Amino acid sequence: SGAIPQGVCRSLIRPRQVHNLSVREGVMLTAGSHTRLVQSVIRGTARTASAPEHVKRSWLRCVDEYGLDPESNGEPAVVSRQELAARKEQSLDLVTFADTEMAHLHSQLDGSGHSIILTDRDGVLLSYYGDPSFKGAAARAGLVPGGVWSERHGGTNGMGTCLAERVPLIVHREQHFLARNT
Repeated sequence: SGAIPQGVCRSLIRPRQVHNLSVREGVMLTAGSHTRLVQSVIRGTARTASAPEHVKRSWLRCVDEYGLDPESNGEPAVVSRQELAARKEQSLDLVTFADTEMAHLHSQLDGSGHSIILTDRDGVLLSYYGDPSFKGAAARAGLVPGGVWSERHGGTNGMGTCLAERVPLIVHREQHFLARNT
């Protein structure tokens, strides 16, 4: 059926690959222009840009339900070490199995710029395997064990939007809600 079992969401992150919503290939959007893009797409007034339906729904949730601002520069949410340990304990069988598979996949993708991530049903990052060249940027973005990537905290993103939509999906770089993640 393609549906993801309740509470399980996997994501492959490709930080070096840029996918613009803009018609002009290769043009990076500034925070202000990203906000204008988000607003024009969700209002249906965009003439030269569009987004997949799951991204539009997510952007609407970010604005209407969570009250997020695309230009927000707040620190990424991260749970305490104690809470992370408790969450991992609650999902011990899954984490143990997934870590083995994630480590194997990571070894196959070594040097590719990919990150392999496992979250719990709340979007809290339980396991992270990433390219060492991306480690600093990942940490600044909150892609660390304990990082909270639900849409409510992280806006539109692969993990949180997958959990909200309850289907496998892809969120490309420029489709994130928060400009800081584009």
